[in-house]
Amino acid sequence: MADPFLNQEEQNVDSGINLDFKRVLFRAIQYWYVMVLTLSVSLSIAYLINRYTIKVYPVKASIIIKESQESSSTGKLIYNNPLVSNNRNYLNELYIIRSYPLIKSVIEELNFSVSFYQEGNFLISESYSFIPVEARVIGNPDFGKKLIFTILNDTEYELSENGNSEMEGSPQRFDFGDTITYHNIKLLMNIRSRNSLLIYTNEPFIFLYTPPDQLVDRYVGGLQAEWAEEGAGVMNLSIIGANPEKDKDFLAGLIHRYQGYDLEKKNLTASRTVTFITEQLEGITDSLRMVENQLERFKDKNIVTDLGAEAQRLYERIEALENQNTELIIRSNYYRYLTDYIRSTDNLDQVILPTSVGISDPVLTELVSRMVDLQLKLKMTSKTENPLINEAKRRIPALKKDIVESVKNQQSMDNIKMEYLKKQLGVVEKQLAFLPAAERQLVSIQRSYHLLENLYIFLLEKRAEAAISQASSTTDIDIVDPPNQSGGAIVPKTSQNYTIASAIGLA
Repeated sequence: MADPFLNQEEQNVDSGINLDFKRVLFRAIQYWYVMVLTLSVSLSIAYLINRYTIKVYPVKASIIIKESQESSSTGKLIYNNPLVSNNRNYLNELYIIRSYPLIKSVIEELNFSVSFYQEGNFLISESYSFIPVEARVIGNPDFGKKLIFTILNDTEYELSENGNSEMEGSPQRFDFGDTITYHNIKLLMNIRSRNSLLIYTNEPFIFLYTPPDQLVDRYVGGLQAEWAEEGAGVMNLSIIGANPEKDKDFLAGLIHRYQGYDLEKKNLTASRTVTFITEQLEGITDSLRMVENQLERFKDKNIVTDLGAEAQRLYERIEALENQNTELIIRSNYYRYLTDYIRSTDNLDQVILPTSVGISDPVLTELVSRMVDLQLKLKMTSKTENPLINEAKRRIPALKKDIVESVKNQQSMDNIKMEYLKKQLGVVEKQLAFLPAAERQLVSIQRSYHLLENLYIFLLEKRAEAAISQASSTTDIDIVDPPNQSGGAIVPKTSQNYTIASAIGLA
């Protein structure tokens, strides 16, 4: 019986298998030309892949989002104004910077809808950084257009639909700087660099117009945004593409537009508050001017121009009560504005916050702020099938209902205060009846005057706070690393392709 634990060499001999590596190497050397041939073929294929595959480059940038409370704006230092001390929800920032409206505005601002390409032997490459002209499509055609563009001289160019003069769409000549219409597309072609214009004379380019809406999906899908680390305010942005110069311009434009959006958002409440208060002041100014004239006429016609001790005491009591009533009047005007606004408009993110007019009710402020945040979220996307957006649409009507209920509760409480103030004023007015007629009339005029004056001064202060905060606001977005190409091409992987080709060729 054979021993089952024979060594490997004995098993190979018994089975007729005996590997002689020297013999194998010798036979391989005999057929070296086969190895050279297969290796040459595989490396040649790798070279062609590396040569003609469209190269893709990474472009990166980073920004820092500062805390709003770090701002030392003049408005905050003087007034501690709630208009300039808004807290930032960092969870929303990644969503906002990749939002459709924001990126669409960048594409339109950079004129990415228009592009020029050169056709090579095997590849078509974009002529972004060296094309000596710039074209801008006028209007917003909802269809793409592909034309042949040729520079004829330093004043003229040629457009053709297919480059064949014998067919429909034959070439037409136009002058640079003229607004022209060609095949239902209206555009303006200007010279960007006259020095390099002659270099590309009579060289055809492919002119391509792509509607911005079609480009937004591409950039939203390609843009990567993430926090540098948990708890940090640094956001890393990256995008990959075949044209790093264009991608650098895109990231730079995106950061610039994001800074503008941040500043607009900070100033939006202040600017709306200024408008609202200015409208309130217009009516009060006329009434105050009328009462001033009435007071001057009274003093011209009457000997009594100053109040006696008793009349002065009663007037000061009335003035204190009227000051409290002034605050309630302002609150009542705001509540009426708020309810009318949310019932009559869909731009809920433009509502004036309660804190802007001195109302510090935390419940109402929280409800209005949540409604504004949800409305902003809806505006920052066009993807209606997004479940988060659908949830926001369902929550807004409920929030509007809660706001109306909160306003009613506040109005009920204010009505109770007003009734109490009216009773107190009634008591003082009865005491005024014992004064001489001239003093009673003077007290009445001065009462109306100081009521309007206090209201006028209060609104002026609030408008000044809003104007100062608007003028002194700065963006909280700063650039840490400007957009720059990060390394060489990531596609194709040149070294990896040669290594794989060598292994296959040798095998």
